Amino acid sequence: MTPEQALYEDVELMHIYFKAYNNKIEKMAWYGGLYDRLALVDVVSKVMSKDSSKTFDYPNLPLSMSDEKENVKTEQDKEIEFRQVMLSVY
Repeated sequence: MTPEQALYEDVELMHIYFKAYNNKIEKMAWYGGLYDRLALVDVVSKVMSKDSSKTFDYPNLPLSMSDEKENVKTEQDKEIEFRQVMLSVY
């Protein structure tokens, strides 16, 4: 938001920008806490585990901050997939 928008635009617009900024900060803090938790789980699982194959590994790739809605299937996609499976059986 530019200073001109803050001074001359509607006050409600400033509240919307403020809420969006706070949501972004909260989300970044949540991800920071998640990274800390994953690091602790990684260390504790390696220290406490007798079998090295059952340990937790810290993620190699960064976690995505975007909402991944591409993987969500709609009811229509589920119906199409179900029909294809049923047709392949018969």
